[in-house]
Amino acid sequence: MRRIVAVVLVAASILAYSPAAALALQYSILGYYNDASWSGCRSANKVPSSITFGASGSGYDAAVNSVYVQKDTYNGVEYGWTWERYANGTISGPKMFGSEMYNGVIYEYPNQGSLTKGSTYTWFVKRSSGVWVGGYGSTNKVIYRSTFLYGKPVTGFERQLPGCRVATNFSSMNKMNSGGTWSTWPSITFQDNDPYYKPTGNSSAWSTVAQ
Repeated sequence: MRRIVAVVLVAASILAYSPAAALALQYSILGYYNDASWSGCRSANKVPSSITFGASGSGYDAAVNSVYVQKDTYNGVEYGWTWERYANGTISGPKMFGSEMYNGVIYEYPNQGSLTKGSTYTWFVKRSSGVWVGGYGSTNKVIYRSTFLYGKPVTGFERQLPGCRVATNFSSMNKMNSGGTWSTWPSITFQDNDPYYKPTGNSSAWSTVAQ
């Protein structure tokens, strides 16, 4: 069972309130479009070929890349991938997952399928036919409970232990209006709460590099 709880969603406060005070993982970088009037977010994202977890015996470790739409501190939907090492040394992933915060309650949709290392997928969350759905490409994988209409489009990276090393790359970031039309982001705001990595790029594409 995945230990990460709603991953970036738990960190809703970073978008409008305080710095990452409630992140599910220890370190994070978010890139978002600072306009909460959108009904979808999607982005191409490369699943890395490899990952280096923190020191053996140091416990649970994980990395996450995802997209989401965040209404407020109580509501948001998320879809992406996670790669984990459990405390007993078992490694799980990379695999798809979904999660949401619905009126302050967290719901998880783990183990959505395995991924090919080194391949690029396009993640999305969007409101379609009156419901929020998440998935990749043209495939819907999750139907969410959430009923909100609009929020901020966000792309996010997280890792747990200081020694965790993994590449992150987002590109072709789009937002969707209530009519179902996708368009590029005119700007991007970064929230960097990672002492090792920093974001580099713009509203078309961004990646992480060592500080």
